Amino acid sequence: MQNWGGLISMKTESGLKTYPFKGSYLVANKTAVVSPVNMNILYLEVDNPIQISVPGFAAGEITASISNGSVSAVKKNTGEYTAKPSKKGKASVTLYAKIDGKKSKMGSVEFRVKEVPPPKAKIQLANLTPDGSLMIGKADFVNSGGVIAKLEDFDFKGVRYIITSYRLTGMYKGEQQSYDSDGGQFTKKQIGVIKNTKVGNTITISKIQAKRVDTKNTKVRQLDPLVIEIK
Repeated sequence: MQNWGGLISMKTESGLKTYPFKGSYLVANKTAVVSPVNMNILYLEVDNPIQISVPGFAAGEITASISNGSVSAVKKNTGEYTAKPSKKGKASVTLYAKIDGKKSKMGSVEFRVKEVPPPKAKIQLANLTPDGSLMIGKADFVNSGGVIAKLEDFDFKGVRYIITSYRLTGMYKGEQQSYDSDGGQFTKKQIGVIKNTKVGNTITISKIQAKRVDTKNTKVRQLDPLVIEIK
């Protein structure tokens, strides 16, 4: 915001009179806004970065509110905010600006609120073959320690899942055996199955469940099973 002004002097019958005047104008960089109409999505219980602006107003003069969850400024002078919805469905972000000292509503943008996508179950030391199958040696399998949950192609920091349970199935002493785990780590019985599975045979990890631990009140997610060949 730039201010300008001055004085106008006039000769009158009673002498020289002066009249002050002033004004202001906003200087801003050129901006372009492109909004993906079909992809206006916020993720549940995540700090979603958003950029806000109102033409004709400096970013520092604008405030924001949200109908679902919370919104907070990261760098208010550049219009950088984060929105964190608390429930699925929809959320409206409303912008306000001060006009003549009063807070005025300038408009709203509606977003869809979705859950964070489920992670993928992984065995850390397993190798992915060209045909898409998994292979691993017995020692590496045991040393991997267990099953982990990993988010792929999701560029939000702080989101973390852990494995809460799964079932490991394989041949043990000539018979197919299944053993459950109450966490991500291998149990002694599961390690016994891994060590006694012959090269070329497979071990299946199924009924895998994972839960977000960076926030509360999120449901357990069922993950795709893994079929791993012993090499």
